[in-house]
Amino acid sequence: MGGKDPNSSIASDRRPDPKDYTKWEKPLPFNLEDFMTQYNAWKLDGVTHPDWLQELVAKYEVGIKDMIRHHWKISSKTRKFFVAMNEASVWEDKAQKTMFVTRRNLATLDPNFIPELDNYILTNLTTLIEEIRAEVVAVLPSIYANETETADLTAKVAGTSNTDYTFENYGKHLEFQVVYQDEFKAKFAPIEYLRQRELYIQNLVAWEQKTKTMATSPVKGSSNMMNWVAKFRLDASKILIKSNGVARKVVKEYEEQTGKTFTLLTTHTYIPEFVAPQEAQLARVKTNFSYLTADVLFFDNPGGGAEGAPICEKIIDPLLEGLVELGTPLIPPPAMPTFSQEVGFHFDYY
Repeated sequence: MGGKDPNSSIASDRRPDPKDYTKWEKPLPFNLEDFMTQYNAWKLDGVTHPDWLQELVAKYEVGIKDMIRHHWKISSKTRKFFVAMNEASVWEDKAQKTMFVTRRNLATLDPNFIPELDNYILTNLTTLIEEIRAEVVAVLPSIYANETETADLTAKVAGTSNTDYTFENYGKHLEFQVVYQDEFKAKFAPIEYLRQRELYIQNLVAWEQKTKTMATSPVKGSSNMMNWVAKFRLDASKILIKSNGVARKVVKEYEEQTGKTFTLLTTHTYIPEFVAPQEAQLARVKTNFSYLTADVLFFDNPGGGAEGAPICEKIIDPLLEGLVELGTPLIPPPAMPTFSQEVGFHFDYY
């Protein structure tokens, strides 16, 4: 037998044709009609809505009844319209002035009141949908989304007319909200480790420049400096080698978890384009970090710009802070080498 699957989550094809209305029914404004479609599917047809939709419909039913109760008290026009109505079909609770939400009762209310009910539905769904849009759009810069990902999401969040703020569209937003939340939770921690690791590398190079100055301008009482520097270099090199392994590990885990290639912005696959060249340079220079070049860093100029700029700040919108602890645990950045304080190597991770 044809027709809509009764288990479908949204009763989107139940909008009645205006020609099918009886003489006492009137077409409702778009968003109020959208509500009545879902409401009647539940109340009249026994459709089992998904939890999120059932909760909304029940909540808005209460809101509409409250609005009608208040309107009844202040509108003599509406009270007059209901004089000839069968009270059994009007009142769910006459003493409390709780009216049944039916098309006939809505059609009998003062027509000037109907836009208020329509706006109640529109305003609430607009708020819910726009909250999701704000969150998922905030994900893109945090995960260094590529052009395809950005274009895909832009299409999904497009549309700001009243016909875009429907129960069905809210359901779609809930679905892709989960997708972008999952991507953020999987990718943010690896990105943060890779970014802070590059901050460590950049500060090693800066330290080398400062060390040259110390060598030409010795400080009184620094007779142990060369010994400290040698031990510092050795430990710093070991830490950097270890961080290369961690970088490969976090990227591999992301790719295994998501089934996606770890990319940053449009084309950058981080391991072959940045980690591998860094490893090659380190193999040649051993413990002389002045020969590590800025062109093998990503986070000094993500998206273009001058090489060797300061490593960029962490990118996270306050809307996403609560997701951090729900995702892949943050990895501690590379440790400070031994004798860091003695040789003047110090910086704060940010």
